[in-house]
Amino acid sequence: MVAASPFAANALAFGAVVGVASRQVGQSSMELFLSAFAVNAATSQLAAFEYWRGTLSLGSALLVTALLNAKHLLYAASLWPQIRVRNFRQLSLIGFAITDSSWICCQLAAQRGKLTPEFAIANSWALLSVWVLGCAAGFHLGTVIRPDHFHAIGLSVIAIVSIAALVPKALKGSRHLLFPGMVAAACATILTALKMGVGLSILLASMIGATAAAFRHVE
Repeated sequence: MVAASPFAANALAFGAVVGVASRQVGQSSMELFLSAFAVNAATSQLAAFEYWRGTLSLGSALLVTALLNAKHLLYAASLWPQIRVRNFRQLSLIGFAITDSSWICCQLAAQRGKLTPEFAIANSWALLSVWVLGCAAGFHLGTVIRPDHFHAIGLSVIAIVSIAALVPKALKGSRHLLFPGMVAAACATILTALKMGVGLSILLASMIGATAAAFRHVE
């Protein structure tokens, strides 16, 4: 899907990071495939690897993953007023595969009046497929590279560029979305500077930005 293309490089690159990390902790290719398909979130999967390293119990790993992925339930719920889901099958397909990236694609489509169940399903599953492919590629690359090699070449820039590519679209008749986005970006920058960790910083900043958007909508 064209709407998902700005996020394809992001999903592919961070999938590769997870794939390399999975080989480092001793996962098999099938275990990686199942976790990539079921979890569908870099931060959650990297956190779950702590169980494989023996630094987290199974219960703790499940709790951390559930908390990190809880925002996806909110993403799916937020689409209900804007999209008419015809049956439980469509709702399940959207709820299972939607993430940060596909949710933003749906929001942009809603602004243009083009959000349909078929659009949401196609975009979320397209990005999920790219994500799984990235994980598989990283798993095979894990024989020659380590996770820190990705950071050495500035992998985080890809995420920034993919978000920046959406700014012109978001600003067309949707300037009210700029404020919560700036709040989230500022919070992420501050939290990262306070050494809270990139994953936790992004998670907290996203929640703060979403809260700011909710209050602005109520006003």
